[in-house]
Amino acid sequence: MKKEIFVLIGVVSLMSLALAQDLYVDVNSIGGTCNDAYTKAQNNLTQPWCTINTAGVQAIAGDIVYIRSGIYYDTSY
Repeated sequence: MKKEIFVLIGVVSLMSLALAQDLYVDVNSIGGTCNDAYTKAQNNLTQPWCTINTAGVQAIAGDIVYIRSGIYYDTSY
């Protein structure tokens, strides 16, 4: 029984790594035009999100979020 549980955990872990994605935030839009309306599938180096909050909401375990240097203001309050 324990062996099956460890195998299941291993399979789930590998699946989450396979679904991992690189995500980009660039408030200055150096690489392209930033827009928080982009979906996770649309997000890339030339179509980054403008806010760290959007990346935080969209990211799942295993994702890597790249944040270009700049000044980011929290406007969620």
